[in-house]
Amino acid sequence: MGDFVQIGVTALRNPDRSYMPSVKLYIEISNDVNEIELEKNMITDFAGICVKKYREYIQLKKENKEL
Repeated sequence: MGDFVQIGVTALRNPDRSYMPSVKLYIEISNDVNEIELEKNMITDFAGICVKKYREYIQLKKENKEL
């Protein structure tokens, strides 16, 4: 059996739109998985998304368009 790693939190809403208590979300990671490599992949993916969005922002600013 592997370890559990928290990947986020979630919360439902009450009928009045207020939040109910949050619940932690976990995934199970098998013991033979290299966690450092997984983190590198996630960071690389996230950085790629950020770079793409930043390029779009810069291009819009160069064109003097409203964001």
